[in-house]
Amino acid sequence: MERGRDIVAVERCTADPVPNCDLVVDATGRIVLPGLVNAHTHLCMVFGRTIGPERRLLEWLDLLMPMMAAMDEEALYVAELD
Repeated sequence: MERGRDIVAVERCTADPVPNCDLVVDATGRIVLPGLVNAHTHLCMVFGRTIGPERRLLEWLDLLMPMMAAMDEEALYVAELD
């Protein structure tokens, strides 16, 4: 079952495959995959992305780690909104 661009349900076909549904996609013999959304994030690092883009990774992390350790719950929430 689709809602907008999202597949919200995958079920077996019955006499009434999906009640109250606008579109049923017959995927018989096909593979249905999730959208492969990358849920691996480092949201708290969003505040450090402009700190020395010319720096090497470990040098950048040395600068960023103390800032990340000092973040409170509100700062982490704001980072997630970016």
